[in-house]
Amino acid sequence: MKVMNIVFPIVLIALSGIAGSESVAATTHGATQQRKEIQSRQKESAPVACTINALTAKQRQRHAELRKQMHQAIKEVKELPDGYALRFAADAKIVLSLAEFISFERLCCPFFNFQLEIASDEQPIWLRLTGDPEAKEILKAEFANQ
Repeated sequence: MKVMNIVFPIVLIALSGIAGSESVAATTHGATQQRKEIQSRQKESAPVACTINALTAKQRQRHAELRKQMHQAIKEVKELPDGYALRFAADAKIVLSLAEFISFERLCCPFFNFQLEIASDEQPIWLRLTGDPEAKEILKAEFANQ
């Protein structure tokens, strides 16, 4: 009987610990969801202003190199209602350069949306850069005369 008195409280403590961890997990999940919703709202309302200081000096230098490479590799520019679509040759090096460019551009210009389309075979690669009307004006200055 004494063993039962000792074991029963230990089982209760263990069970309350499990219930507590589920509660902590639910709270953590709720906080994660709330953080994602806040970030989504912030991105939607992100001001159309580049933050070049979001990149280190080394990253800015690499970003400039990639931007130059990208401009030289553009085969076609199409205006979209909310931005521009850029066509590139089907080349693995272009894919890697564009992905790296996007990774930097997202840091300094979070108001842009990026869509990289890579089809099978030798189909061209398309990069779509879109955003609100103010963002499109920035893109227009960059790509309209290309």
